[in-house]
Amino acid sequence: MTSFLASTHSCPRGPQRGIALFLAALSAVACNINTKSAESSGTAGGSSGGDGLSAGSGGEGEVENGGSPGGSQPDASGEAGEGGSEAGSAGEAGSGEAGVNETGGTTGAGGHGGHGGASGGSGGWPQSCGNASQQEPNDTLGQATTIDLQCLLVSTLAPPADADDYYSFQAESGVTYSVNFWNTTLVNGVYVSAQFVGPSNTTTILNATGIAPNSNYDTELPAQASAGTVVLHLQASGGAVNYELSVVPDVGAEHDPVTFEWNDTPSEAAPLSLGTMIETQLSPPKDIVDNFSLPAVKDRYYAYTLTPTGGGVYLGGTLIPTTGQRVSLFTATGYAAGTTAYGEVHPSANGTSIFQFSQAGSSLYDFVVYPSTADGLVHDPVTYEPNNTLHTAAPIALGADVSATVNTTDDSVDFFQVPVEANVPYVLTFSNKCVTGGIYLSASAGDIAIIANTGIAPNTLNKTFVVTPSVAGLFVVALVGSGSMCPYSLSVVKQ
Repeated sequence: MTSFLASTHSCPRGPQRGIALFLAALSAVACNINTKSAESSGTAGGSSGGDGLSAGSGGEGEVENGGSPGGSQPDASGEAGEGGSEAGSAGEAGSGEAGVNETGGTTGAGGHGGHGGASGGSGGWPQSCGNASQQEPNDTLGQATTIDLQCLLVSTLAPPADADDYYSFQAESGVTYSVNFWNTTLVNGVYVSAQFVGPSNTTTILNATGIAPNSNYDTELPAQASAGTVVLHLQASGGAVNYELSVVPDVGAEHDPVTFEWNDTPSEAAPLSLGTMIETQLSPPKDIVDNFSLPAVKDRYYAYTLTPTGGGVYLGGTLIPTTGQRVSLFTATGYAAGTTAYGEVHPSANGTSIFQFSQAGSSLYDFVVYPSTADGLVHDPVTYEPNNTLHTAAPIALGADVSATVNTTDDSVDFFQVPVEANVPYVLTFSNKCVTGGIYLSASAGDIAIIANTGIAPNTLNKTFVVTPSVAGLFVVALVGSGSMCPYSLSVVKQ
């Protein structure tokens, strides 16, 4: 990865269309943040089942905004009851007698609630796979303990009597499974390996990999052509080891509504929604990578804004096409805290875009992805935001007077577009109303530059440019600030 940048002038982006200098000068955007809080993201819990050890009782849990309660009958097997099937908004804990609080939050109706927020909801996230006493003996391949997917297993290795742990799960054909492993011991290492036991053969799918003390290891186990059993082998390399383990499929992966975990590999990436800003963080040593996903449509443009607010962060992009191998969308680049980066991605195939964030230290960051103006991006009628990249240029009408601001702190570049005819003269009138800061202006029609990197001094009013586009299409104006907040105005009219 490249080193942190002092500015944000190296964001990946699409074709330049004649204004390359201005696509490189991207910095911040004011966005409405739409995040989830722990108090408003719980799911109502069902009431079937007990505390995982005895049959439960009680009525059905309440549900708000989409959570689905479990049944009201006791679970004869004594296993934890099912909770809401989806995270509801402001879900309540299920009614009935309280069960065992296993993973944080309040357990409703004697069973597990749905997947609630980190400190709210019923049942909490993640759910526990069980304790160490329930897993032993699992010291040989033949004793491998069957574990559930998408739960947190916490256990220990204590050589020489317990130097090896084996776990197994049933793997479906064509599914990629992510293994998230954390060595929480401060002094001793551990080795992790995996085998796939298929209908006719046994294959090593993860060679023994050493995990240092107080560190994590997140990896993807390759999808197999047939269903079978995956066996994980954990082996102490010296003394006792405490560890945490989870296995997450790429189909139906669940995520914490507040932290978006687990999202440590591309296969378990947390989904993004266009236009919705997320606020999250990286917290080493356990969480040094975040992955987010967005459906990708071939040849469309998507614009992103990244603002690290506490500690720097690296951002890279990968395309997982519907068919074929993964390809890079853009190279990982470092951004320092307090800066803002703008960029665009242009997928070469249908599939899934992955945005990967990484850092060796702690980092807070905000991130949002927008569609292009051509694909329906709606701009603020007063500020014209978001319009910080070429393909999010705000549309304006011929003859309309536009007034806005630009600065180097959180809105360093603005783009506008207006339809023009070929070989017809137009007049662009621009005023820099700033007292101290200059504004640089550039313009193009199609891929042809018409006005290149022209500085407009402070207190310059009604400066005109006569342009005659050689092609019909969109006339795009880019404005880049060089100082504090600067008000400006512009208009484009047919001569």
